[in-house]
Amino acid sequence: MRLNDLLAFLFTLIAALVVVSGLVLSFTGGIVQPKSTCDDYSLLLFPDQNKVDVIVGEAKLVKVRAVNAGQFSDKYEVSLIAPNWIIAKPTSFSIKAEESKLVFLYMSPGPESEGVYNIQVNVKSACASETTSIEVNVLRE
Repeated sequence: MRLNDLLAFLFTLIAALVVVSGLVLSFTGGIVQPKSTCDDYSLLLFPDQNKVDVIVGEAKLVKVRAVNAGQFSDKYEVSLIAPNWIIAKPTSFSIKAEESKLVFLYMSPGPESEGVYNIQVNVKSACASETTSIEVNVLRE
């Protein structure tokens, strides 16, 4: 192979690489995306109340703020360790990095529910998990 042919081949190869890299950058918006690991994910939970009094037969609403303190958007699932008269809404949601979402706990204890309950609110994703406890005191009127 002659030197001129070799140089032409190399310049063609370089041009093709430039075109391909330009397509890749335009596909990702021109931003090089770092590969995420679970170390890049973090979740914080902030209940608006840590102790709640609720009257038998009445309803109570408690809010828990879930904060994505990580670097990437994440999808979360909510579960409770609680009596069946306490429900959480929503049970799944997504949060962008450094944003938050409210989880609502609806409480409506029946006549036989008097007592003190230590409930747990669990919010988790594939990489992040957090639990907060709330003491619920069910009283007769």
